[in-house]
Amino acid sequence: MYCHKHKPYKLNDILYNNSLKNQLKNLSSRKEVPNMLINGVSGSGKRTFCYAFLNEIYGDEVHNLNSTKIQEGTTIIKYLHSIHHIEIDLSIYNTTERNIVINFIKDYISTYNINTNSYKIIVFLNADKISIKFYHMLRRLIEKTMNTARYIFISRNLSSIPQPIQSRLLTFKTKVLKKEECYSVIKDICNKEDIPINTKEIDIILKNSINIKKYYDLYHIINFTQLAYLGENKDFKEPVHKDHEELNKIIKIITSKVITEPKMLNIREIIASKYKECCPIKNILYYIHERLLDSKKISDEIKYSLVYLIADIEHKMKQGDKELIYIEQYIFTVIHLLNS
Repeated sequence: MYCHKHKPYKLNDILYNNSLKNQLKNLSSRKEVPNMLINGVSGSGKRTFCYAFLNEIYGDEVHNLNSTKIQEGTTIIKYLHSIHHIEIDLSIYNTTERNIVINFIKDYISTYNINTNSYKIIVFLNADKISIKFYHMLRRLIEKTMNTARYIFISRNLSSIPQPIQSRLLTFKTKVLKKEECYSVIKDICNKEDIPINTKEIDIILKNSINIKKYYDLYHIINFTQLAYLGENKDFKEPVHKDHEELNKIIKIITSKVITEPKMLNIREIIASKYKECCPIKNILYYIHERLLDSKKISDEIKYSLVYLIADIEHKMKQGDKELIYIEQYIFTVIHLLNS
């Protein structure tokens, strides 16, 4: 998708939240990373600003991410990393596993970064999803490792971050995009792709995108898949980002209404591979769900059932830690609904 192809990598590439952009540019001029908290609603660009800020200091290498997993007892620690930092999604670990995560962090920050001869940087995604006990352990780490580590917390709910932790962090807030900022982003992508701009159709995109903004990052608030049809050329094919190609295979299997053992194994392999790449299971679920709601092959009656189904699955995910089982339950329930 064009939205991923033209995702901002530098602060100057970001066309929204100019006040925050300027604050981070001034901070980056010091060539040091403080302990930070970036807070804002889902889809406001928190992670984008975080990486653009790191890019100002360390260059494009911060975007060259690799996925790694290590075995710590019975727990598998999964994280993304560049030569300058690691990124950990705290929402994928239950209460007992987070103690193991703390031990992993302790080992990681015990020494300087050999590649850069500087401190190590840890980015925590979904920092509002962890317990007070975990934060108490983190607070002691922050105090003891001032010379070897820096911490960046990305959160959607500031009230979930204990005040003793907030007092040790430099806090930034990302704001929801204004309509004119959305226009700027769409126009910029259209110009880069040489797509004719139609103001009325852009308004439709923005209007239709409001319903899905709570699920996705900034580039799904605006339904960019419709950009492919802004021009007169109806033969222009909808672009597919490489990250979505495998997930689209699952959607094709679902809408085919036929489930065989090889197809079932294929679905499980795709989900498992995304899980190993540290892709949050909830994001996979929401992507599949939204594409099914957009599908013309599914009746409105079934779509109403899908809304109730996703609510039930979300509730179960919040109550337990078996996300892989729940996403399979969602997929096979949808297939059953389509066949019945």
